[in-house]
Formats: sequence, C-alpha cells, structure tokens
Amino acid sequence: MSSVKYRETTMDDLDLLVKLRIDFILDIKPCNDSRLIAEVSRLTKDYFSGLIAKNQYFGFIGFIDEKTVCGAGLFVYSLPPLYQPIIRTQGHVLNVFTYPEYRSKGYGKGLMDFIIEKAKEKQISRLFLNATKMGEPLYGKCGFAEPEDKAMILRLI
Repeated sequence: MSSVKYRETTMDDLDLLVKLRIDFILDIKPCNDSRLIAEVSRLTKDYFSGLIAKNQYFGFIGFIDEKTVCGAGLFVYSLPPLYQPIIRTQGHVLNVFTYPEYRSKGYGKGLMDFIIEKAKEKQISRLFLNATKMGEPLYGKCGFAEPEDKAMILRLI
C-alpha cells in the first residue's frame, strides 16, 4: 500500500477544493436539497477563485496514488502593527476534512503538520481554527490551544 503524500493546491484544483468543501459540509450536516448544494458549490467556487487569485486562500490535500483522502484550506489576512513595527499575517485553517474510510490513520495529523510548515514558509505569525468535537483531539496534538483571552462573538445574521 502506498503512503499518503501532501501538496498545496493550485487554481487547477479549484473543482476539487469545492468538492472537498461540500463533502465537509455534508459530513457535518447531511442535506438532500440538490439545488441548494449546487448553489453553495457555485458560490464556493467564486469565493475560492477570487481569494486564490489574490493569494489569500491556499488549499491543501493529502492523497494516496491519485485518490484524495483529506484536505483543508487556509484563509490568510493581515492585521496592522501592534507592539512591533510589523504587519501581522494570520491564517484561519478551515474545512479540515478526511474521508471516513481514511480516518484514524494519521492522515489528518500529517495534513495539519504540512499546513503548519507551509504557514511558517509564508511567514504567517498565527494560525487559528474553529474545531468540531471530533477535530479537537487532533488540533491539540498539533499544538493548538484555547486562547487565554477568549474571543467574543456577535452573530449578526
């Protein structure tokens, strides 16, 4: 059996990134409304393509031979200087997803390690994510921790 390999995606992988996002969503909350799924897919494709073109979104996949087994995204943005005269670049890891038949084999951990290394190469100063209950143990193993100063959220819609 071949081992998993990881890579950063390109604009040529846009349809794959959209598929991974939809599979991630449907894994969390199944939906049988094909028109809704088609519209979410179209909007996701527009969203990703715009951000990829501006180097604000990076996709990552893990694959065995030609079969994609896991994937994730990294939304990147900058904040103004705080206590040092540098722009702070942050990354929001999202849509971390491993197909069910490949779970509990270390592929998600390998993907997260790959993303962390790529973020360092891109000089991203901080990564954050929103974890599902299933994902929390994985992220803890990767060094993610609850912030000391918990962010507050105001939902507007």
